[in-house]
Amino acid sequence: MTTHDVENASPGVATLVGGILTDIQDLLSHQLTLFQQELEKNVVKTKKTVVPLLLGLAVAGVAAVILTAAAALMIHETWPSMSLAGSFGLVGFVVLVAGGILLGVAMKEMQSFNHVLEQTVQAGKENVQWLTKK
Repeated sequence: MTTHDVENASPGVATLVGGILTDIQDLLSHQLTLFQQELEKNVVKTKKTVVPLLLGLAVAGVAAVILTAAAALMIHETWPSMSLAGSFGLVGFVVLVAGGILLGVAMKEMQSFNHVLEQTVQAGKENVQWLTKK
């Protein structure tokens, strides 16, 4: 290859490399935009869910306290030989077991929950595959 051929080839290679770098920048920019949009969508959904959830938990908590106290008092009146403390202890134990079961179910569900932004990860994998093929 002569010096003249190398000089003629250089602008083409430089243009090609510049084009590849521009494509990579565009790809990364689109990837970041997708990530931001998906994250924003999840934040909006979470905000809409949290307030009613917290209010519902507060109301249910108050109701649970009242109902457990009523159950303990009812047990004490039904079986007068059982002390009031024993009645509350029995009801407390039943509530503890129910809470443990619910926590176990929730923990199992959380393990199956996908904590990663799926679309962003998938697009990132595709981009890496595309870049490594070239």
